[in-house]
Amino acid sequence: MEVPIQHIIGTVCLIGLLVSVGLAYNIITDSAQTEVRQHQLSQISQNVALSLVEIVTLANFGNSYNGTMTRSLNLPTDLAGKAYAVQICNDTSQQDNCFIKVYLAASPTISATSIIPIQASQSGVSLRTDSGALNENQNITYGPVIYGGSNDTVVWAWKGSGTTWAGLGRLAGG
Repeated sequence: MEVPIQHIIGTVCLIGLLVSVGLAYNIITDSAQTEVRQHQLSQISQNVALSLVEIVTLANFGNSYNGTMTRSLNLPTDLAGKAYAVQICNDTSQQDNCFIKVYLAASPTISATSIIPIQASQSGVSLRTDSGALNENQNITYGPVIYGGSNDTVVWAWKGSGTTWAGLGRLAGG
């Protein structure tokens, strides 16, 4: 039983068409998912930047010194099952601009940034982009990067006599 060459060519073309349609579908859905994730990351970065500005403003307008103020961040634990990170950056190469960068932990190229409208040299504010711990009434562990959201994620500000320190952190007992 001989199979004509036309049937073989037709079958190979149909299989090729099926594969190309499947690949096109994957590419389109991946692109849509990336857009949605970038929008979600943008909302998180704007929320964190706004919260940081608010806590710094409250600390600066308060009359007490050597007091720590905190504000809990209500962040999602993940984005559609993907872990993400929130990073505070102090870019001195661009006129002392500070910004929040939020990115997917597995794909750092999928990210969003929001500028923090604080110019540290003019306002006496120093953003902590290192790691450490604040020990006062509450134990706060701070660092430049916080992964995901949980109930113990905070922005904090500590007002000293000449400088207000601020950053991202986690409550130790939370």
